Amino acid sequence: MSGYTYNAQPIRLARTGTPGLWGSVDLAPFRRFIRLGTTGADTELREIVQFAGPWVESKCSTTLAEDTLELEVDTDKLCSTDVDGNTYIELPFGPVSGVTSVAWDGGSETSLTLDTKSKPERVMKPTTVPADATTLTVTYTAGHSAWSDLSGQEQFAVMVAVSHFWQNREAVSNPAMAAVPFMMAYALSAIDRRPLG
Repeated sequence: MSGYTYNAQPIRLARTGTPGLWGSVDLAPFRRFIRLGTTGADTELREIVQFAGPWVESKCSTTLAEDTLELEVDTDKLCSTDVDGNTYIELPFGPVSGVTSVAWDGGSETSLTLDTKSKPERVMKPTTVPADATTLTVTYTAGHSAWSDLSGQEQFAVMVAVSHFWQNREAVSNPAMAAVPFMMAYALSAIDRRPLG
């Protein structure tokens, strides 16, 4: 994360859902993209799609396949405040589609204000959080439930990743072992959500 930490603290994040997108996505667009004429290699292609999708997500600090995430934050380190004095909690690995709850030891709040106009998306710290609450757990949903919901740039990044893994391309050239610039870098940069540190 380039030395950057969300909410002025190390990220403590757990993915608690079971993304089904990569196991159920139609393989026809991938076959066309890598120029496969038959369905004979669909088993191997499905395995590569199931690897490439999460790989793109990790490289771009994003969530493409819908998943439930739990973020734990220390309240004393939250530093994103607006002019009205409202404190916000930044939600990494978006795009965030909804926030289920903000919980603390002894309570929780489910009526929440999600700001999707900012990047990263953020949720307002509830006014019901007691002053002595030291840690909050934010449960939220990020990503998309269907392949068609991904933007063209997101689909392209996954397809380029599948193509490169299918062709077993190397990212370096011999004998100098220098990095080879290839389309992957451009495809990933278009959807990269990593903050600058």
